[in-house]
Amino acid sequence: MSVSRSSMSSRSSAIYAPPEQSENNVTATGPADAAVSGASKKKKRKSRGSSISSKARKRQRRKGLDTTDVADDRKAGAAVGSIADFALLEPSDRTEVSAERAAFCTAQVEWTYRFLIISLYTLANFPSNERKKLDAQLQIIREAALDKVANATRVDRLSKRRAQDKLNATVTVLWPPENLVDESSISIMYADFPKTDTTFATLWLRLRESFHNISKKTMYDDALRMPHNLALPLLDYDYILNTIRISVQALSAPVFYAQGTRAMFYGGLGYLYASQLVRALDRHGLRINSTGHVTGLWLSSAWRHAVNDVDRCLSGYVTHFPEIPALEISYDALERALGQSSDSHQRLRDGFTERQLFFVTLCFLMCSRPGADSTGDCNKAVMNFPPFARNFGCPINSKMRPAKPCPFFDQRI
Repeated sequence: MSVSRSSMSSRSSAIYAPPEQSENNVTATGPADAAVSGASKKKKRKSRGSSISSKARKRQRRKGLDTTDVADDRKAGAAVGSIADFALLEPSDRTEVSAERAAFCTAQVEWTYRFLIISLYTLANFPSNERKKLDAQLQIIREAALDKVANATRVDRLSKRRAQDKLNATVTVLWPPENLVDESSISIMYADFPKTDTTFATLWLRLRESFHNISKKTMYDDALRMPHNLALPLLDYDYILNTIRISVQALSAPVFYAQGTRAMFYGGLGYLYASQLVRALDRHGLRINSTGHVTGLWLSSAWRHAVNDVDRCLSGYVTHFPEIPALEISYDALERALGQSSDSHQRLRDGFTERQLFFVTLCFLMCSRPGADSTGDCNKAVMNFPPFARNFGCPINSKMRPAKPCPFFDQRI
């Protein structure tokens, strides 16, 4: 089994995912905006509409089509706005418009059929035993976090107990509800969705109406809250609900490798999961308790000092979160997993040990193009983590092995 069979790319940031719209919130724009009053505005709009119509007629003549059809299409499109305004969706660059149209249509289909896509992908690639295996690996991450809190020095017992209660109460949403992970249940859920219509705009409206209808049925609440597949972040933490949502998109490279080693799991998906889990304890999480109530700061002054006042140790960074505590947790989980295995000292063909491969996977995951969203700062994480320097032989007082590292859980606070 390999997730590479999926057509979904893990680099979902390259796909345009428009903001969600409600079924009753389709706004007419451009030539379709006939409600604006004022003679000058009407005159400008008429001039702009004539220019667009002229260009459209020329394109239709070149294609041998009747230009009256274009005018009829524009009148029909006035009811649904820019989604039916062909001119607004057709810039001069033909390559660009093709890509934008494909991305737009993909995003619309994914919005409507998100749960169907998630369920079919899960059934094809992650049968029940594989789902249980992955859940067990994520549970090791949670256990490592609980132990880190329990062993934190000079933190009072009450604060430790509150932090552990919140971590234990954290909900993870990854798989579709069990009662809906079968073809018959999915068929019933989407039974009233239209399969086709005369125009894309009409089909789009009917699909939105169908989606709205099933959203009123409480039995589908969990299904409709599943994370999006074409939008970042792939993992996200909800402070109020104390919930981590993992997109099924995250179950592909470079986040997850179906045939990868333990190091590749804990340096990839495991690390990202830990980075969301620790948000329950960051400066925002400290103001919300395990039941989702905003209660004010609920940990001791010593813990708050460790979370908020890090300038005295970190140089060039504002906070430890999330990279440093997440790395400490995910690496500890790796050590636990290796301790239960006989291949803890194995090397891959390229010469990396499992522990080295953990850091390689983690830093590769954080690579991003300039200006693009990043999953974190690799240097910030590893330069404050002594096991990295030991595994790669970094000399003391080098950039990656400062004389005084700034760990989070293990530092004297």
